[in-house]
Amino acid sequence: MRLLATTLLLLHPGLRAVAAVCTSEGVTAEVTVVTADEPSGAAPETPQLSAAYPNPFRTQTTLALTVPTAQRVTVELFDTLGQTVATLFDGAGAANEPHMVALQASTLPSGLYVVRVSGEGFSLTRRVTLLR
Repeated sequence: MRLLATTLLLLHPGLRAVAAVCTSEGVTAEVTVVTADEPSGAAPETPQLSAAYPNPFRTQTTLALTVPTAQRVTVELFDTLGQTVATLFDGAGAANEPHMVALQASTLPSGLYVVRVSGEGFSLTRRVTLLR
């Protein structure tokens, strides 16, 4: 049996890097690597919003949000016309604890959408694509 492997390594200065290793057998491994300029277990100083996964998606996609201080957080979904489609979350965000935000899109039409996260003094956005 011959295995072919592909390795993808994404490095971002000051942030964690994720390496994904895929083989021809369909096995995937994810490894978190801490870069030299980030001490292990360090809390982020600014709000962090991950990329949506999967993206593009068919029924559901998920984003991870971490805020450095406890605060009220609102997560909204907008269409390409800038109209609010849904409020995905509106409540308290705990300090330095990842909050997973799942977008269930079973009733939405295909298209490009924008997820906006806003809190005390910050606003972050990510684009997501819904395919049917």
